Amino acid sequence: MGIVAVMTLLAFEGMAAATAMPVVVRALHGLALFAWTYNAWVASSLVAMVISGRLADRVGPGAPLTAGVGGFAVGAIVSAAAPNMVAFIVGRAIQGFGAGAAIVALYVLIGRAYPAELRPKVFSVLSASWVIPSFVGPVIAGWLADQVSWRAVFGLVPIFVVPPLMLMFPQLSQFSGRHADAEDLAGEMPPRAAGHISRAVAAALGLVAFQQGLLERNAIGYLAAALGVSVLGWAALDLLPAGTLRWQLGLPSVIAIRAVVSGSYFAAEAFVPLALTSVRHIATTTSGLVLTAGAVAWSIGSWAQARSRRTRVAIARLGLIAATIAVLTLPAALWVSLPAVSAAASLFVGAFGMGMLFPSLGLLTLGYSAPSDQGANSAALQVSDAMGGVVLVAIAGAIQAAAVVGGGATAATFATIWFGLGSLLLIAITLIGRMREANIAP
Repeated sequence: MGIVAVMTLLAFEGMAAATAMPVVVRALHGLALFAWTYNAWVASSLVAMVISGRLADRVGPGAPLTAGVGGFAVGAIVSAAAPNMVAFIVGRAIQGFGAGAAIVALYVLIGRAYPAELRPKVFSVLSASWVIPSFVGPVIAGWLADQVSWRAVFGLVPIFVVPPLMLMFPQLSQFSGRHADAEDLAGEMPPRAAGHISRAVAAALGLVAFQQGLLERNAIGYLAAALGVSVLGWAALDLLPAGTLRWQLGLPSVIAIRAVVSGSYFAAEAFVPLALTSVRHIATTTSGLVLTAGAVAWSIGSWAQARSRRTRVAIARLGLIAATIAVLTLPAALWVSLPAVSAAASLFVGAFGMGMLFPSLGLLTLGYSAPSDQGANSAALQVSDAMGGVVLVAIAGAIQAAAVVGGGATAATFATIWFGLGSLLLIAITLIGRMREANIAP
């Protein structure tokens, strides 16, 4: 109950924020900074993931989980009270930090609390926790943004923080402390762990430099972007398992696939409400309902993966194919001859596939990890997610921002973004088989 309550909280805010974001950026005159509303969240969550993973391996998941949920609420308050776009982005960064800490801690809690044979069903339940938020989140957020104020979408979040924490506290104590084969943490944090955190901070700064450099669209900006991606690559060598950048068999390829797939799919999805409201001129509430179709399908896909007898790699491949088809068909929703809500059909197919793919990646990560490394490797999975997401959303955001400066984003602008991201997913399909490990049957 506690795990579901925490995930439902994160899901509700995610659906609501995505629906209200076009209204927010217009109200705060920050349309050109649209991508920052996503990337500030992801960059800060990257640092939180590393810290949370290290702490969870050594002191248990309770402390980082509680701190994460609390930080999430504080960020929501800052966002709700933001007088300008910069302050709003700061609030999103604080929310991202809290969410990153909480999600990694949940993965470790699942690894400690449930045996391997039950974990597919646990991940299915996690996905099911998106169902109610997917139905009511966009409707409520769209109504609040259109009829009351977009600030209410974020300001109401703290009200829902207390119940999940109350459900979790009685159970968390039995999973406290380090795992039996984890290194002792007497005294100060080990230098290696501190080094990981330093690299996480460097990676976050590299992501910021990369994104802002692309938005500047000049020689200095492109130099900053090049420096940022170089720093990101350097940090990845330490934050991700050895061999990840080479797509080595097993865990490294699981982590690499997560970066490409998550970055491509969520970057594509992030621009759906903006494209539908600006090109097809549909209401904010309607654009949010398009996302609802995807959230429901994700839960169905996760339910299916928990009952499939295929190997984890085979399930992941089917899911990735569905996600690729979805992204490549999104431009059809911008054709005048088709209803705008046809985007819901694409997102339904894509989210069904992601519902099969994401639990499989999480299960492979836990399966390939020693118990004492589940926190670190779960953090690596989420860090790769963050890296891929920010890089690809930054590129897509630079395309969109350039169009805004040039007179406004058109259907061709969003089609270019979606076709580019779909091409990356096609490449990932050819490499997904490398997630298998020679001496382990996934």
